[in-house]
Amino acid sequence: MVSTKEITEMYREKVTENTTSSGIPVKEVYTPEDIAHIDYDRDIGSPGQYPFARGHHPLMYRGKLWNIRNITGLSTPKAYNERLKYLIDQGMTAIECELDSPTFYGLEPDQPSADGHLGICGTCLHSLKDV
Repeated sequence: MVSTKEITEMYREKVTENTTSSGIPVKEVYTPEDIAHIDYDRDIGSPGQYPFARGHHPLMYRGKLWNIRNITGLSTPKAYNERLKYLIDQGMTAIECELDSPTFYGLEPDQPSADGHLGICGTCLHSLKDV
């Protein structure tokens, strides 16, 4: 049988050293004294106001629905444009453009290293005319 003393010892709070994954110490309890040096307007601000520590929307995520975006990237700019128009008509609210590797790495389409890679894994956009 377990004694009262043993039970008390098992459930007694133990002093622990808590830290974040970056090694920053975390206290068990924070009080107003811990933030006495913080100026609310300068350091935190209300949601939607500088310095945007609480987000850039005044009502935070509740006032603006999440963006609906599908990753889209088709071989030619024309095909990509048509697909985007279709997706927007279907309710997409933001664009997520998947570029082919030559475009991603800033290669010109006529460079030898771009040969065989144009439009393979995304859209080939290399000039303003393509957009």
